[in-house]
Amino acid sequence: EDLHPLLPSPLAERLSPFWEKLKTDPENPRIPLRERVETTVSLMQSIHIFQRSVLLERQEFTLNDERSREFQVIYFGLGAAYFVNESGTVSGYGIPTSNGWAWTRMDEIAKEVMTGVQMLKNRTMPRFLQLPLPQPSKIQP
Repeated sequence: EDLHPLLPSPLAERLSPFWEKLKTDPENPRIPLRERVETTVSLMQSIHIFQRSVLLERQEFTLNDERSREFQVIYFGLGAAYFVNESGTVSGYGIPTSNGWAWTRMDEIAKEVMTGVQMLKNRTMPRFLQLPLPQPSKIQP
């Protein structure tokens, strides 16, 4: 359960049935050991696959201006993400924190993030992206 805020919300949503299965229920306090192990292994496998992937997700969240917007988000595993709006005018990066993902606006990288989105959609030739590497601070429990 402590991992939950560190996971990107699209992954956390996909894994929520597994988390629910592991929660203790007052009426049925003990799930069979085999079922707990299978559920835990499924969780760990899904998290491991996400960590080893570069994924494009469509996601809605709020930046500093308190306005909720929809973005295309490129996740580089569990450590960093870059977002851009559909028109390519608002962009930035995200890092995991103990309170969930923190999104920082940085419009000057919009063109490069948009190129990454186009590459993941197979609409442009692959190339190296020049993006800043965000450094997450030490995560406190």
